[in-house]
Amino acid sequence: MLAIDMHSENSEDLLKELNQATEELMSINEIFFGGAQWQIAHRRQQDAFGSWLRYIRKDPVFQSRSKPLLVDMKRKDKR
Repeated sequence: MLAIDMHSENSEDLLKELNQATEELMSINEIFFGGAQWQIAHRRQQDAFGSWLRYIRKDPVFQSRSKPLLVDMKRKDKR
């Protein structure tokens, strides 16, 4: 995939959702941590982050920068 193939409006929507979901999660009072409201907000934030991550992993720049990291991690695991 070429960088030109990535749709900027899609990235804007994904990043906006991630920011809103994170803001919602962070705004919940700590006394509700783990409760139903928190779990719903947490799931929304995880879903938004997953969508954003899948999107940026399509970026050829991200792919080219990630490959050396994966090779280095495999070398460290073998030690």
